[in-house]
Amino acid sequence: MKPVLVFDYDGTLHETMRVYKPGIEGVVKWLRRVHGVDAYMPSDQRIRRWLGMNTADMWKDFMPRLSPSFKQQAGRLVGEIMLEDS
Repeated sequence: MKPVLVFDYDGTLHETMRVYKPGIEGVVKWLRRVHGVDAYMPSDQRIRRWLGMNTADMWKDFMPRLSPSFKQQAGRLVGEIMLEDS
């Protein structure tokens, strides 16, 4: 049998919120504390809508006025936190 790799971007097979929400929480805290950005914690419902969405669209919905460099840094931080919590 050949190995199979499954991508579950929208959380259908795995409870993605278990690792994604802490990533978002960490970024909100980082933006507030380190950079003084008026960031807020979105609702679980809103975070769930981002599952399966590409990064550009997620940031466009969440914090459209955030500079591209902060979006890039924040995106990396979400990923790092998700890896720590998985």
